[in-house]
Amino acid sequence: MHTWGKPEGPVSIRLSFVLSVTAVIIPMIGLLLAVRPPDAIASSRPAIVHASSAEAFQGKINQLYNVQEHRPSEIKLTSDEVTAGLSQSNTNPVASDPVVSFEGDRVKARFMAQVAGEHVYVTIGGRLGLKDGYITFEPTQFAVGHLTIPVALVNKPLQNKIQEAREQLKLPSYISDLRVKDGELVISLK
Repeated sequence: MHTWGKPEGPVSIRLSFVLSVTAVIIPMIGLLLAVRPPDAIASSRPAIVHASSAEAFQGKINQLYNVQEHRPSEIKLTSDEVTAGLSQSNTNPVASDPVVSFEGDRVKARFMAQVAGEHVYVTIGGRLGLKDGYITFEPTQFAVGHLTIPVALVNKPLQNKIQEAREQLKLPSYISDLRVKDGELVISLK
């Protein structure tokens, strides 16, 4: 006699075993991908290069704030210079110094953050821009460790965080444009 809804025979036992093992293994794989350090996005630089990049960054930023009439029309920053500048100004005890790279018209940053007591690497990529005097960011990539997260899941919370920090993202009125072009951050001045 057959009863509907109750598995019969060895096939149903194997299927339930496979399903329960899968239910345990898939979250474990996701967790391992999230905590596994990602591949480097920029090669590690010697301390001397880092120091010279920090000096170059500071010199170019000083050009931005130069009140003389002979300001350059554009300032170009390399990823090494921006990484060094961010390292100098990082005061966040929860996140490590970011490593920044520019690829074509996109920026990519990787930093280590503490999430639920664990250190994880977060990678975020996207496009920088300027709108109404404020820096804008359109994400195109987001990952935790080796685990890629769909941008649609993180875009709204990320835009909310950007909105909270809006005043910190205001640029001086003499900056007319901000973009990544040909692997450099280009700041155009009026």
